[in-house]
Amino acid sequence: MARAMERMQEISVFGLERVNLSRVPVNRLNTLARYGQLSKAQTIERAPEPKTALLTAVVRNLEAQAVDDALDLFALLMANRLINPARRASDKERLAVLPQLEKPAQTLARASKILVEELDQRRVRRLSQLVKTCPGSVGTEGAVSRIGVRRG
Repeated sequence: MARAMERMQEISVFGLERVNLSRVPVNRLNTLARYGQLSKAQTIERAPEPKTALLTAVVRNLEAQAVDDALDLFALLMANRLINPARRASDKERLAVLPQLEKPAQTLARASKILVEELDQRRVRRLSQLVKTCPGSVGTEGAVSRIGVRRG
């Protein structure tokens, strides 16, 4: 992290953040920066483009890369030093509470099972009542036997 900050300071010494490049298209700046970074010093010296524009684009690009690298390192540092320990502490607290929840969870499971069984019995009774109240009904057994006869 310290090296990334030093790199940013080394690049900012040029003071190019004060140069207003808002009227220059971003693609043009990127192209100039790429050309300047990939070229040899002799090629830049013979460049038809004004050398100041080319070198300004290169330094601006390097400055942006240095800032991005520093921010990436900062995010990584935050994750490793702050977020991960907090997450581990939270997980440890959650695991400590689990034994306390075991008995209530078992009680809740038993109560849920009783409730589901009761609801199923009520549905069967209600269905049976509906079948008996249908016109021409012969009861549940008769209805089942009629369905069985038709299928067979």
